Amino acid sequence: MTFALMCLILERLLVATPEVVAHVPEERLVERALGERTIREAPLPRFDPRLDEAAAILARQVLALPPEAPLQPLSSEALREALSLAGAFDPAPNAIVLRATSTAALAQAMASHPELSRARPTRFGISIVSRDGRAAGVALLSQRRVELDEFPRRAQVGQPCRVVGRFARPLKRPLVAVTDPGGAVHTLPVPLPQSGGEAARFEMDLTFHRAGVNAVELIAEGRYGPEVVALFEVEALDAAGGGQTRPARMADAEEGAPQARREKAETKDIAVAERQVVQAINDLRARHGLRPLQRDGRLDRLARHHAREMGRLKFFGHKSPKEGDVARRLSSAGIAYSVAAENLAESHSALDAQWLLEASPGHRGNLLMPEVTLVGVGTAPVPGRQGNLYLVEIFMRP
Repeated sequence: MTFALMCLILERLLVATPEVVAHVPEERLVERALGERTIREAPLPRFDPRLDEAAAILARQVLALPPEAPLQPLSSEALREALSLAGAFDPAPNAIVLRATSTAALAQAMASHPELSRARPTRFGISIVSRDGRAAGVALLSQRRVELDEFPRRAQVGQPCRVVGRFARPLKRPLVAVTDPGGAVHTLPVPLPQSGGEAARFEMDLTFHRAGVNAVELIAEGRYGPEVVALFEVEALDAAGGGQTRPARMADAEEGAPQARREKAETKDIAVAERQVVQAINDLRARHGLRPLQRDGRLDRLARHHAREMGRLKFFGHKSPKEGDVARRLSSAGIAYSVAAENLAESHSALDAQWLLEASPGHRGNLLMPEVTLVGVGTAPVPGRQGNLYLVEIFMRP
């Protein structure tokens, strides 16, 4: 992160007043920050009001915690819910969460946070709240791959809902995956115009056939394989206006999903954590009437190796610069297969990463593939992000 962005964040935080952030016009902040820039390797990130609103929701939650309670990383569920309430479509922004005794101290800590030296965001939102001699702040940093026009977050069952957008850079084979209110996943291609290349503007109509909250995800092929570029929710209402009024918890869309997994204490034992992930996968499959997957040691080793390889080569994706995609890696290991798929996630724990995968329609589709019979699970630390880990899941049928 450049010195310019640190100045921008510092100034934005310092204008905070009790329990609210005073929004200084971002144009003036950008001009001031640009005057301080000495390195021009990337465009200056732009302020995004939806990320700002999500940051405010989260900052208030952090401030509401008892002062003596240790500050824990945000759960992916809490982050996803705040983004949904704010109408944001960024799938996984980096989050910086801090507490301090004053807004000035918090601003200084935020501006010097090591995440700012690693992130390369294109959009950001920051909020700080204070009360009774305590302050809490949240910064959300997103490297956005697609821009979406405003669209209704509610739609009538059976009526088209139009989504319009454009890619920030060329991406291949875009498709949409939708988790319906029952937890099932559906996919359809994104129509692109014949002219203008694959970075062109796109328009498509989504039609929802069941009342409730639908998770909608835009996926496209990037440098390191398929990647999620947008994730948002649309509530489908029936003719009487009924739907689902609470914010969706996408991984628990199906009725009766157990809550115990999210209440488990985080474990530092990697072997235990990986077993918990396998159990969570089979619990999800059981809720959808699918047979459990058998854990395979060969796939475990491949999954762990890919998790370590991402850290060593400093990339995140399905296609290793050295070893290729999961199909190539299986073949190189001499493992015969007829069907294969892979899930990747990063979080502060294996179970939280698994929740991310269940909440993502495209990854959820892999978890619910009826034809696979074997699974391998592996984790590895994320270099430079203390406490974070990569989770890799490989699904296969011989």
